[in-house]
Amino acid sequence: MKKTVLLLVVVSQFIFGATSEQVEKYMSLSHADRSLLEIEMMLDSMRESMKMADNNDSSQDMGIAYRDYFERHISENEMDELLALYRTPIMQLYVEETDTTDIPAGEIEAFLSNLEENPLSSERKNIIKELVDMLIDEETMSKFYKTMMQRYFEKQKRDDNGSKESKATPQEKEFISMMKNGVKQELMYSTQTLNLEELKEVNSIMKKGIMVKATKVGREAIIEIMDKFIKLILSDVKREKRG
Repeated sequence: MKKTVLLLVVVSQFIFGATSEQVEKYMSLSHADRSLLEIEMMLDSMRESMKMADNNDSSQDMGIAYRDYFERHISENEMDELLALYRTPIMQLYVEETDTTDIPAGEIEAFLSNLEENPLSSERKNIIKELVDMLIDEETMSKFYKTMMQRYFEKQKRDDNGSKESKATPQEKEFISMMKNGVKQELMYSTQTLNLEELKEVNSIMKKGIMVKATKVGREAIIEIMDKFIKLILSDVKREKRG
């Protein structure tokens, strides 16, 4: 009987997905909503530059698509755990400090230039490296690259050659390296207000199972949204060729 009850408890954690209200709260606490807004603006710019029809604009419902993905992949209990972590003072401080959306690029460049004379401690650099490795997963970035930057050109190659290269291209490797370096620089700049003990505490929280899972789900949600958008671009290109 006890085993049955335990099994039901475990299964229920995966049957009952996170609620819309929970995910919206998570998006607000983690500033995922601000990141999505930046991506929306980028996709809108792409749509306008390629003269895509308004009714093909998949970026309009990006927030809804992102929320739905979380509801399908994070349970209600898991989201409670995630929200509790993001409500802690240290995580709220980390989220606020690492929001670099309104910081002029020149300010970060000046900080990085100053690091040549006043380098970070090796311990601090190691923590930042661990955070970067978690935030920028190379396998996911490879999928992101193929979705956003390579699919159309690969299609053209297949049309011309009837085959497709499966190996990572130098451009793909360069893209992943650029992404990791960009996040590393932003973290070095934005976490300068956190002392070493605070940074260690953030790193410890970010390694927790639910944080790792939520970060992964967030990346996958973005890729799914991008994938849909690129498919719309390709369908527009096909229509233009037929016309």
